[in-house]
Amino acid sequence: VKKRKKMDKRYIPDDIDRQLIQLLSIDGRTPYRDLARQVSLSETRVRFRVQRLIEEKYIQIVAVPNLMRLSSNSNQMAMLGIQVSGNIEEIAQILSEDEQVTFLSICSGSYDIMAEVVCQNTYSLLQLIQKIRNLPGVKDTDSFIYLKTQKTLYAVNPGVLYLSE
Repeated sequence: VKKRKKMDKRYIPDDIDRQLIQLLSIDGRTPYRDLARQVSLSETRVRFRVQRLIEEKYIQIVAVPNLMRLSSNSNQMAMLGIQVSGNIEEIAQILSEDEQVTFLSICSGSYDIMAEVVCQNTYSLLQLIQKIRNLPGVKDTDSFIYLKTQKTLYAVNPGVLYLSE
């Protein structure tokens, strides 16, 4: 008896899912009944779809703190551009484990890694930069200290996003 190969039946979000993602990106606490009304589905179907989007890791629903508003005047936020001569993914993994790193991306261009950091003060920012520069394989760093954040946008239009593989 031949065994069937397990088919990869990964879920691909459709237009209704994209509408739900957009609505939830504006307010992740929107009740299912309100979402259902806006996408013309039953509350049960919307609950199922949202749960599937979460399970398939297309979305996660979290509270996003406004770090600039919560921070005291002494806190320091910055974006760090990091050039690497060693294994980029290894260095990215090491950096992602630091609690002061709030965002990290491997990039193309002048920097191999871009990392957003939030430090208690300028001295702790200096210590973090020195720690990063001392990592084997780190070639150079640039610091872009935030003076004022004009816009922070977490809501996105899913029509712009390509949500499949």
